[in-house]
Amino acid sequence: MLLKSILEEHSDELLLFKNEARHKGFLEQLSKVMNEFQSGGIEIEDFSSFFEAINPTENEQRLKEFGIIYRYYMNALKQDFCSPRRKLCPVM
Repeated sequence: MLLKSILEEHSDELLLFKNEARHKGFLEQLSKVMNEFQSGGIEIEDFSSFFEAINPTENEQRLKEFGIIYRYYMNALKQDFCSPRRKLCPVM
């Protein structure tokens, strides 16, 4: 539920992923990506160069949007939505 609500609430910031919230397969994959970022120690700041890109390529835009989603995801976890260490966190 968390990732679906992030995609819906922040669709105005997303170009490539804005309409993907309704696709269950996408949410499952996105959940895996967020968990990989988290377990790999990826920080939101690691996406900063993509946030600042003026005319991003499609791959840069995709990374930018992953960064946007990851920022909201981590902020939600910090607000005690669920424990970041808990693998069964309801993220879809």
